[in-house]
Amino acid sequence: MADMNVNYINPFLEAAIAIVKDACQVELKIGKPYAKMVELTEGTVVILISVTGEMRGQVVLSIDEKKACEIASRMMMGMPVPELDDMAISAISELGNMIMGNAATVFSVRNIGIDILKCFAAIVITNSHMDILYPKFGALATGGAIGDALFFFCSGFTLFLGRMGRFDNWYKRRINRIYPTVFAWAILGSLLFGYHNDINNILLSGGGWFVSCIMLYYVLLYFIQRYLLEYLKLV
Repeated sequence: MADMNVNYINPFLEAAIAIVKDACQVELKIGKPYAKMVELTEGTVVILISVTGEMRGQVVLSIDEKKACEIASRMMMGMPVPELDDMAISAISELGNMIMGNAATVFSVRNIGIDILKCFAAIVITNSHMDILYPKFGALATGGAIGDALFFFCSGFTLFLGRMGRFDNWYKRRINRIYPTVFAWAILGSLLFGYHNDINNILLSGGGWFVSCIMLYYVLLYFIQRYLLEYLKLV
């Protein structure tokens, strides 16, 4: 059975609670999430929705047919729903869409803080290299160490919450994500600004000290995450 990450599960639970309360005036009580193999039997209504992007998979919402009729009735202002006809099925499908939409909002809101930190890190790192702007106040060109630390934190935080899979495939994705941009900017800087020493250093050192460090930390992060997942059950 695949590993379960509560950071992916909880937004869907939160969304289901909020949507069912608003659309059906029903208070849901959610127990502790756990993994279980379930065989869907006759009389079960299933909503299957695919998810693509950084997180890929399928979300399955299963409801007992009798409960589905009750929910559809509440969504249709109390209209009697003795069986799941086309109108009732449409209402249940809409409920699934609403839950997924709300869950997507929860995911996006949780990432806003990280995006703000990344933006701040970019600003202070850029400022630390702008001492030419402060000829009389060179001390103002600072903040690089803080920005570097924030980038390390943001990268580790977002990757730690994700599904990593096999190490070789995961590490290849990290290389493909980082190095093309590094080399492209190095070549651009060499052609436009004559930074030939920089491109030679990048080619020989593997992208400079920051890139080399983060690629090394990726290796440590992978095995730390796997250890916490498999032995301490913290992820």
